[in-house]
Amino acid sequence: MTHKYCCKCQQYLHLSRYHLDTRSVDGRRGTCRTCSGDRRRQQLKELKSREDPKIYAYINRRLQDVSLDWVKVGYTGKSINTRLGWMTTASPFGKEDFPLVAVVSHPDAKKLELVIHRKLALLGERKYEWFRVDVPDVIEVIEQVTGVSNEHTGV
Repeated sequence: MTHKYCCKCQQYLHLSRYHLDTRSVDGRRGTCRTCSGDRRRQQLKELKSREDPKIYAYINRRLQDVSLDWVKVGYTGKSINTRLGWMTTASPFGKEDFPLVAVVSHPDAKKLELVIHRKLALLGERKYEWFRVDVPDVIEVIEQVTGVSNEHTGV
């Protein structure tokens, strides 16, 4: 066998036009070098188009207490609207149930999220990424840990 069919460009090409792949039956990738390069360029483009990592906080209006809110503090590498969209699919009332209280962009958001969780756990009750604490305390801890001011302007 000297030629192989590329499943992407749908051409029969010489085996030298394919990268080696020891997991494959014939020892070559299923796509030619050109198509593999196109795919990698597309992946890099998608990575570059991603938003800056963010730490966010929102409350759940359905879990409000007389004095304290349940506040969700999390991390996302996507847009805040995308992240909130995932939450609102579980709510029959939509985004009104989950008003944002804080958004902070930071390159180390994922690592800092864990530090913020530890600090908030000392201030009140914790259930996974939900904290029963005062909203101003949440904002203060996020700003203190990240060194960045809250980008969100209002509930």
